[in-house]
Amino acid sequence: MTTPTRPAAAAVGTAILLLVLAACGSGTASPPATSTPTSTTSPSSTTSTSTPASPGGTMTSPLVPTTDVSDHGKPTPTLRVTGVVTEGVEPRCLVLTDQGTGETYQPMGGGLAVGDRVTVEGHEAKGVATTCMQGKPLRITRVVSREG
Repeated sequence: MTTPTRPAAAAVGTAILLLVLAACGSGTASPPATSTPTSTTSPSSTTSTSTPASPGGTMTSPLVPTTDVSDHGKPTPTLRVTGVVTEGVEPRCLVLTDQGTGETYQPMGGGLAVGDRVTVEGHEAKGVATTCMQGKPLRITRVVSREG
């Protein structure tokens, strides 16, 4: 019986290692998915996506509920808020303080800008995380009046 020499053993070990690595890299993985969607919906059902101009813009994430509900599962009441839109402490954050109640809201939607004096209707947005730390998130459903 002969014992292999060290260089021969190293060569065999290197060859086995290269074969194993080559086998790992040559899998028959499926090609990456393309971005061409297949649609089976009727033409009357369209989806609108928009890019908000500010953090208070329209939210289009599928993780954000489209209907706000209270902690008890019932729809949140419609709120009517009148006040002046001010700049929040965080960059690009808006704050709307109700002149009647003093309650502070973070307006989402409605196309509001700093300095606008508005009356809006909307719902408190439950379960929505934002980077703006001031006010309760208020999903605006209608701008009743705007001066600005």
